[in-house]
Amino acid sequence: MTGAERAYYDQRAPEYDDWWLGTGLYAVRERPGWEEEVEQLQSVVASLPFRKVLDVACGTGFLTQHLRGEVVAIDQSARMLAIARQRLRPTRVVQANGLALPFCSGSFDCLCTSHFYGHLRVSDRE
Repeated sequence: MTGAERAYYDQRAPEYDDWWLGTGLYAVRERPGWEEEVEQLQSVVASLPFRKVLDVACGTGFLTQHLRGEVVAIDQSARMLAIARQRLRPTRVVQANGLALPFCSGSFDCLCTSHFYGHLRVSDRE
């Protein structure tokens, strides 16, 4: 993630959940089927059987809160993580780069991510 992208997410952090969920100031957006999709995604995430999970690019922790087991959440945006820390107590929340994980290989049973891949350069996607 570039410095400009990190600054963007730091700036958007307070309103990010409203934007993503279509609530608050964003409630008037036309998003047919969006609520059902969010509910389905929450259900799928909550049903994952993994015990040790790493959520890369957790943002505010909206989806992270539905993961079960021992969860560690990382993101590069300090302001997103501030919201995630409040939402996810006592989950471990770490400011880190998803391309340079500060964990030993084999530390997790599963890696989850929702918006990380789209920020990668093509060369980093391989």
